[in-house]
Amino acid sequence: MKNVLKNTMTCIGISMMLFCFGGTIQDIENHGNYLFENFTFTRYVFGSLLVGLGFGLPTIVYQNEHIPTPVKIIIQMGIGCTVLSLTPFITGTASKNATISQHIGTTAARIGIAFFIYLLSTFYYRKEAKILNDRLQKIKP
Repeated sequence: MKNVLKNTMTCIGISMMLFCFGGTIQDIENHGNYLFENFTFTRYVFGSLLVGLGFGLPTIVYQNEHIPTPVKIIIQMGIGCTVLSLTPFITGTASKNATISQHIGTTAARIGIAFFIYLLSTFYYRKEAKILNDRLQKIKP
C-alpha cells in the first residue's frame, strides 16, 4: 500500500508539472493575457489531480504477483488513458468550439505523451535494475 501511495503521489506530481508547463505555453501564446473565469483554473487543477489519480491508483495491480506484467501495464495504462481522455469532458474544460477531429487529435496527443512518459520510466527502471544486477555480480564469489 505504501508503494501505491508513493506511485500515486508521483503521478499527481507529474500531472501537475505538465499542467503548469501547458499553462505556461498557453500564457506565452496569448501574450500574457491568459484569462480564467468561472472557476476554469480550479477545474484545470481538479482535472490534473484526477489524471494523476487515474494513473497512480491502478499501480496497485503491480502488487499482485499472479498477474503477468504485460497485463498489469495494460490495466494501468488503460485506466490512466481512459481517465486522461475523459477528464476534459468531466471537468468542462474541453473546448466547446472544437470539432470532433480536433478532440480526437488532442486526445491522441495526450495518450502519446502518456506513453512517452511510461517509456521514459521503463528505461529508467531497467537501467537501475542493470546497475543493481552488476553490483550483485561483483559481490558474488
